Amino acid sequence: MKLRNFRHYGLGARVIAYDKYPLKSTNGEFEYVDDLKTIFEQSDIISLHMPATKENQHLFNHEVFEMMKDNAILINTARGAIVNTSDLIFALESGEIAGAGIDALENESADLQDSRSTKKITDSDVIKLSMMPNVILTPHSAFHTSESVKNMVTISMDNLKTMFNGVRPNDLVE
Repeated sequence: MKLRNFRHYGLGARVIAYDKYPLKSTNGEFEYVDDLKTIFEQSDIISLHMPATKENQHLFNHEVFEMMKDNAILINTARGAIVNTSDLIFALESGEIAGAGIDALENESADLQDSRSTKKITDSDVIKLSMMPNVILTPHSAFHTSESVKNMVTISMDNLKTMFNGVRPNDLVE
C-alpha cells in the first residue's frame, strides 16, 4: 500500500525530515526542513537513517541532546558512530531526553550483531543501556537474513567481475 498523505497515518503525526539531497517532491507524505537544529528542537521522535561518515561522527552528542525536547525519543537503526554513547547515557539518566530505541552502537562487537550468540556481554555501556527502563536495545542484525546475505555475496561478486573488466560498478561507494 502506498501512503498518499502521510498526515493521515502515524496517528496524525506531522512528519519532518532533513536530507542533504532532498527529493524534488514528497507528495505531501512529509515536509523537509532546512536544518538539523529544527529537527532537534521540534521532533518528538527522531529516527536516524544515514551512513556513518567523518562529518556525522557523534552528530548526536551532549549539545544536541540539550536541544532536544525532554520528551523526545531517539531511534538509531543506522550506525553506532553517529551517536556518542556516553552522552546518550547521560541524556537518558538526566532526563534531557525521554528514551531511546537502539540497534546500532559505537564499537559494537560481532556478538551484539548475532542474536543467537550466548557469549557474555562485558561492555559496560551496553550493560547500562540494557538495564535502563527507557531504552529498548536490540542486536544490529536486521540485515542478517538468508536472502540479504545471498544478495551481499552476489552483488559483491558482480561488482568484482565488473571492475575486473575495467568498468566502474554503478553502486561503488567511495
